Amino acid sequence: AYWNQKGMVNTKGEFFDAEYDRNLPLFLGPKGRERDMAERFQSSNERLLEKNWTLQELRLSERDSWRLKLGNQWQVEMGREAFEERFSRFLRLATRVSSDQGGRGNYFDMRYPNGFAVATVTPVAVIAAVDNAQAVTAVSAAAQGVQFGN
Repeated sequence: AYWNQKGMVNTKGEFFDAEYDRNLPLFLGPKGRERDMAERFQSSNERLLEKNWTLQELRLSERDSWRLKLGNQWQVEMGREAFEERFSRFLRLATRVSSDQGGRGNYFDMRYPNGFAVATVTPVAVIAAVDNAQAVTAVSAAAQGVQFGN
């Protein structure tokens, strides 16, 4: 996988400096966490592959919060706690919820203890904005969120 767009990480989580122009997953995270990210990627991607999904990008914040981006462009906020429980909930419910939303659900927030939120985020191209307030309004108008309980 690519590591912070500066090198690569092998399946053992070891960083090495190399250039490669193939389509590989991207890891974005703090230095020294390569191994944690490689392990999380392998276990998560195996489970995603069972649904014919792939993990395209894995992010780990400085505060230990996880975020996934799938090959179908779905983004999944996992947070800092209970990753396995939240990930299982996502796998169990994401397809159904996205179908219920007409296939539009593409942002899943799994950080709730007893449920999750799904939002439809429509890409918006702002060619020219008079001021930042217009750009924020345009992007905000494109996002519609719905919350679901477990």
